[in-house]
Amino acid sequence: MTSDPDKRSPSSPSGPTPATDAGAPPQAPARSSFGQTLNAVLWGFLGIRKRRDLHTDATSVNPVHLIATGIALAALFVIGLIVLVRFITR
Repeated sequence: MTSDPDKRSPSSPSGPTPATDAGAPPQAPARSSFGQTLNAVLWGFLGIRKRRDLHTDATSVNPVHLIATGIALAALFVIGLIVLVRFITR
């Protein structure tokens, strides 16, 4: 029998396997910008959000920024409604 290097049995390794460093700390996800936080809050107000985007936001958006942006936009929404009602009723 001749050994052909191109024909390998399924049980033999096909090459070097990438080394995984089990002791390495997990990498922190990249923090989102103000625009990404604003985008997440606005889509959340509408109730339209993809699950993929929700998962990305959950790992990258700072919860304090998310809450502050949500409260500020909710306040602007209420103020806008009050101004609109007063404008219409005059």
